[in-house]
Amino acid sequence: MEAFVAPEGGPRYLELNFSPSGEWAAYTFSGYRTAMVVDEDVEAPLIAVTPGHGELTVEVEVSLRCLRGGSAAAIALAAVIEETGGQLSYWALHHPPGRPDFHHACGFALRI
Repeated sequence: MEAFVAPEGGPRYLELNFSPSGEWAAYTFSGYRTAMVVDEDVEAPLIAVTPGHGELTVEVEVSLRCLRGGSAAAIALAAVIEETGGQLSYWALHHPPGRPDFHHACGFALRI
């Protein structure tokens, strides 16, 4: 699962990756897929995984204090799901036209 957070007023955005295993990563981009660097300022998230009958619930709590300034932001939420047979499906709040591209500005559909 991924969350992309773009503070208003510039091309910079943050990519947060979360796995049901508890692994996570944070990267900052200076613009669309440009100059990716590991973001050391993001605090470790809380990741809770609850298996159910035919489902898996993953809850993530992450602080965005690293964004500083308190301005509004646009968010894209996405997941890549691999089924037992290896089939992949791509999920997002909004997909741009064409192939799945979670970094595309059209995917930043949630405003906070």
